[in-house]
Amino acid sequence: MGILMLFLFTFAFISCDKENEEGRKITDYKEYVLTVASEMRPGLMLAEGPDFLKEVYPVKKENSEEWETLSNIDGFEFENGYEYRIKISETSYLNYSMGQPAWTEHELLEVISKEKKASEGLPKHFIPEAFYKDKFLPKYRYAVEADNKEVIEEDLKNNSILPLEYHYFYYAHSEGPKWLAIKDDISVLGTAHYKSKYPEAGVKAAVVSYTIEIN
Repeated sequence: MGILMLFLFTFAFISCDKENEEGRKITDYKEYVLTVASEMRPGLMLAEGPDFLKEVYPVKKENSEEWETLSNIDGFEFENGYEYRIKISETSYLNYSMGQPAWTEHELLEVISKEKKASEGLPKHFIPEAFYKDKFLPKYRYAVEADNKEVIEEDLKNNSILPLEYHYFYYAHSEGPKWLAIKDDISVLGTAHYKSKYPEAGVKAAVVSYTIEIN
């Protein structure tokens, strides 16, 4: 009888433990106030997959001087050029039946203020150096169709169209994928358009084609 009772107790314990591991449950909940910067920035989101880059909200918690990031705030409608103070909830979940069992969701509770201003001390990006230093440096080829093309070709040899010391990659943007080039935390380039600069060479029309080669 004792062995039978021990078996039943063990079975009940295992069943209870299994129930705790299945299904979604809340592991933590908190509410707090954030300052949301007037501009979004590219950032690295580790929770959404390896090497996933997207625009993120730069935010500051109360009594903090450091800008941090949030990728999503449910119910929050952001307008560029305005700095916000908002109250949000942060709920952490656990579900062992999912591929990614633990996650956190943020939801807007209240917009406290909305002020048209440029946020101060905002970083150019939120991408760690260890990430962008691993990205490729560009090489380029060119083809020129123009009068006096030798002059243009010589200039292209000596003056690269793309800065070759920058690391280039794409990131997810609300308007579609955009490219970003980073040399360091201060030197950052975004989407750009290149114009002809050879009127002194008697060029009537010039088309320059360049390719970034991924090593």
